[in-house]
Amino acid sequence: MKIIFRVDASSQIGSGHVMRCLTLAKILKKQGSDCKFICRDHKNNLIKKIKKEGFEVVTLANSGKVKFRQSAKVVSNNYSNWIGITWKEDVRQTIHTLEKEKIDWLIIDHYGIDKKWEEKLRPYVKKIMVIDDLANRNHDCDLLLDQNLVANFKNRYQNLLPKYSNTLLGPKYVLLQNQYKNLYSRATSRSGTIKRILIHFGSTDQYAVIKLVLLSILKLNQKNIILDVVANLKTSKKKKIKMLFKKNIKVKIYNDLTTLAHLILKADLAVGACGTTSLERCCLGLPSLVITVADNQKPIAKELHKQKLIRWLGHYDKITDNSVYSGLKNLINQNLKAWSNACKLVTDGCGAEKVASILTLNSKTRLKLRFARAKDKKLLLNWANDPLVRSNAFNSKIISEKTHDKWFNFYFNNQKICKIFIIETKDGIPIGQVRFEKKIRKWYINYSLSSFARGKKIASKILQASINEFKKNQKNKLYAEVKRDNLPSCKAFEKIGFIKNYSNIYDLGIVSYKL
Repeated sequence: MKIIFRVDASSQIGSGHVMRCLTLAKILKKQGSDCKFICRDHKNNLIKKIKKEGFEVVTLANSGKVKFRQSAKVVSNNYSNWIGITWKEDVRQTIHTLEKEKIDWLIIDHYGIDKKWEEKLRPYVKKIMVIDDLANRNHDCDLLLDQNLVANFKNRYQNLLPKYSNTLLGPKYVLLQNQYKNLYSRATSRSGTIKRILIHFGSTDQYAVIKLVLLSILKLNQKNIILDVVANLKTSKKKKIKMLFKKNIKVKIYNDLTTLAHLILKADLAVGACGTTSLERCCLGLPSLVITVADNQKPIAKELHKQKLIRWLGHYDKITDNSVYSGLKNLINQNLKAWSNACKLVTDGCGAEKVASILTLNSKTRLKLRFARAKDKKLLLNWANDPLVRSNAFNSKIISEKTHDKWFNFYFNNQKICKIFIIETKDGIPIGQVRFEKKIRKWYINYSLSSFARGKKIASKILQASINEFKKNQKNKLYAEVKRDNLPSCKAFEKIGFIKNYSNIYDLGIVSYKL
C-alpha cells in the first residue's frame, strides 16, 4: 500500500503536525505500507528528522511569490499563509510529485489546506484522509481524524464534509508515539506531595512563558522540587534560567528529545501548553496546569478544563506570575490521585494503531463480530443514510432520525425476528453491519459497509462470518434480495454459495438469492 503525507513544520506551524504524522507512518511502515512525505522548505521544517526516521521526503521549494511571515507565536486565526505559497502553486507542485505513482491514501495534516486544494488532488489518489482539529473549513475527504476532546466534537464537522466521508473523532484515536501505549499500564496514580514538575510549551521558543512559570515556582520556596524544563532555547537563555535558580531548586533543561513519555511518567505535575501534549499527559495520568500559546489550543483547553482533566490558567498574553503562583500554591500539597485517575480514562495510547488498521483494511484483516448494542443506533443510521447505501436500497429516500428510532427500538428488542451484527477490526473499529430479518416466515439477510471499507474484498468474508454465527441457533434457509445493478453485492452473495432463486424474482430490477 502506497501512502503519501502532505504535512509541514516551521517556526510558525510548530512540530506537532509532522510528529503525529510520523507516529502514524511508523506503524503503517511496520505493517508493510510504503510511506512518503511531501513537505515545504520552511524554516525549522523537520525534513532532516523525517529522513532520519527512514522515510523519503519530497521537498517543495518556496517560490518567493507569497511572503510567508514566520513568527514564534501563533496569534492569528488566518492559516492561509501557512502553505508559504499560493494554494494553486502548491497543488501544481504536489500533483507533479504524484503523477507517476499509484497512491492508495493521501493524508493531509495542514491548516492551510481545504476543499479546493483536495478536489484538485482527487483524480490522482484513491482515497484522501484529513487530520484536523479546527473544524473551520470544508474538506473533500473520505476520512477525517480529529483526535481532540472539544465541545460538541461529535457534531462539529457535520456541514463541512461530503456525505460519503467518515470521521474518527476524539482522544481514542489520538496519534501518540508507541511509548505511550507501552507505558500506559505502568503509569501509577499521582499521590502525596509534588516533588517533580515538568515544564513544556512545545517546540517553538516560548522563553517568556517559561520564565514566568519558573519565577512563580521560585515564589513557592520549595527547595526539594525537581524541575524538568523541555524547551528549544538558545544557550544564552538556558544560562539565564540556571542563574535564576542558582542552588535553590534543581533544574534540568532538555531539548531535541525524541519523546516526552519518560519525563511525563516521572513527573507529579506538569505546566505546559495544550494540544497533543495534553493528551500525552492524560494517557500517563499526569495532572497539569495549562497556559495556551496558540488560538487553536483554546477550545481544547476549555473543554479539558470543563471536564476537570486540566486546570486552564488562561492564554499566554493574559497570564501573570501571580496567577501561575496561585495555581501552583493550591496544588502543591494536595493529593492528586483522583485527578490523575480521571486523566488515564481519556486514552490508552493505542489510537495510532486503530487509525492504521482502518487505512490498511483488506481481505486478510482479522475481524470480529458482535451483536448490536443500544449505543450503535446512531452509527447504524449514519450507515443507512450513506449515499451509496441509499442508492442501492429499494427505497432510496433518506431515513429520518424519528423513523430510524422507531425501527431500531422495535427490532433491537425483538431478536426473534431481527438479529443485527456489528463487524469490527480487532482494535474495535466498526466497519459494517449484517442484519437478519424475518419476513413472512423467511429469514432475509442484508449488509452494508462503511465507505472506507469498500473495495477491500471483505464483503463475502463478513457475510460468511455472520451466517456462521446466525446458524448456531437458526437452521432456516436464508434469502437475499439485491438490485440487479448492484454488482458488488451480487458477487459477494454468490461467492459464499447463494444461488439465484429464479422462481421468486418478482421484479426485473431485483435479483433474489437463496442459501
